Amino acid sequence: MIMRTLFIIIVLNSSWCFLYSQDTINMIDRLHIKNEFKELEDRIEYLVRKAKIVNETEELKQFHIFGLYNILFRVPNYKAYKEEYLDGSFVCYLMPNYYNIKPQGLFKKRKSYLYTRTYITDSKGELVATGDVRFISNSRAYKSSLPENELAKFLFDKKFDMLFYMGGVYGYFTAIKKSKLCVISTFGGEIEVYEWEYFVNNCLDKIVPSQFIEEK
Repeated sequence: MIMRTLFIIIVLNSSWCFLYSQDTINMIDRLHIKNEFKELEDRIEYLVRKAKIVNETEELKQFHIFGLYNILFRVPNYKAYKEEYLDGSFVCYLMPNYYNIKPQGLFKKRKSYLYTRTYITDSKGELVATGDVRFISNSRAYKSSLPENELAKFLFDKKFDMLFYMGGVYGYFTAIKKSKLCVISTFGGEIEVYEWEYFVNNCLDKIVPSQFIEEK
């Protein structure tokens, strides 16, 4: 029954993929999370302002690293082929992960929010807070680590359309900007940007869990 359900999901997602040209990658639309994305940002802004990290009028910018999963990872004996990553077709099989939050209040129901790691900056790109929909850490209350400050400023300046992590080596993130894929590495405390084709051909195991990489 599970295999049949997975097969149906894969077929539907494959058909859906062909509705888009290969040079168009709008993940918010593809994942159907436009409303959830707004709820995510509203929730994080609420937490930041509730903690009085910023004043009421200070402008905030949010930069998210989404936790996504590939539904093919659930298929027994699945192995990742470089071709589906090189041509970008793997994005058709990506799905969002969620946090399940219990709001304060006796009769309030649990609510799901998108799973992210979020960097919040002021209007100049200076880091003010980090966290997710569960809790926020005040970066102004303590001296935040240099890599986090640099990453926040980097994301502010580059303004990627989306960043996400698929369960490979943490510190390597897939990024999309103007429908082009690349990889951002923060591994070792330094920020580096890699061309997509080079990275997939040489370091696919950094962005895809190693158990799904076919041994050479």
